Amino acid sequence: PVSTTSAICIANGLRVQKPRPQATTIVDGVAPASAAHVPEDLHEWISFEDPDEERTWIFDLTFLTSPWTCIFGNGCQGVLTGPAPELEQGCCSYGAHFVDADDEASTLAHADRLTPAHWQVAAIGRRKSGPTKTNKDGEIKTRLVDGACIFLNRPGFEGGSGCAFHIAAVEAGERPLDWKPQVCWQLPLRLEDHTESDGHVTSTLREWKRRDWGAGGPRVPLVVHRRCPGVHRPRAGVRDDARRARRDGGPEGLRPVL
Repeated sequence: PVSTTSAICIANGLRVQKPRPQATTIVDGVAPASAAHVPEDLHEWISFEDPDEERTWIFDLTFLTSPWTCIFGNGCQGVLTGPAPELEQGCCSYGAHFVDADDEASTLAHADRLTPAHWQVAAIGRRKSGPTKTNKDGEIKTRLVDGACIFLNRPGFEGGSGCAFHIAAVEAGERPLDWKPQVCWQLPLRLEDHTESDGHVTSTLREWKRRDWGAGGPRVPLVVHRRCPGVHRPRAGVRDDARRARRDGGPEGLRPVL
C-alpha cells in the first residue's frame, strides 16, 4: 500500500502536478490513519504561462482527461430534488443564467432564427415579455415554462426533444455552442479568473462543483461528479456514441455538453 503526496514536474515548459508515491509502514497488517484517508477527490493539474498576455493558465488534468460524457436523454437523472429521467430535462430545469448583457443579446439574436419546427413553445417565447427575464436578485436568465427552460423541447415534440438551439444549429450546419447561452455549453467546466495586485491574471479551468451552484446548490443534486448517476460510468455504448455525436454535432439526444 502507498500514500501519495503531490509533486511538480517541469517538462517542455509545462508544469504538471502529479501524485508521488510514498512508502507506507504497516504494523500488524494495519496501515497508519494517514494512508487510510487519501482524499477521494484527488486531482492532477497542469499550468503554463500565456505567451501573449500576463496570464497563467491552470487546467484540471484529471477531469479533462477523464471518461466523463454527458448522457442527456439516455438515463440522465436531471437536477431536480429527485430522479426524473423520464422528463429528459437534464440540467435545463432551472433555466440558463446569462454571463452578461452580450451573452443575452447573442442568445436572443439566435432565438430570432428559431422556427416553430425547432422550438416547441415558440408562441410563448414570441410574446411581448420575451424569452428572458430579470429575477429578484437582478440576474438575467431564460424564462421557465412548465418547470423547465423555455428553450427546452419536451419528449414527443415532432422537431425533437432537447435544446431548441442545438437542434436548429445542427440543421443550419453551425456550432450549437455559438447559439446557446454560455453556461449551457460550458457546463461541466468552470473558468475562474483571479487578478493579482500587479495585474497578473491566473485563469483556472476545472470541473463544476456542487458549491458552484451558490445558495441553490444544496437543494439540487450534483450535476457533475456525483450529481448524475452513471456520469463517470455511462452505460455500455453511450460513451462512444456521445463522442461520435460531439464529432458530428448531433444527434441532440446523445449530445455532450462540451
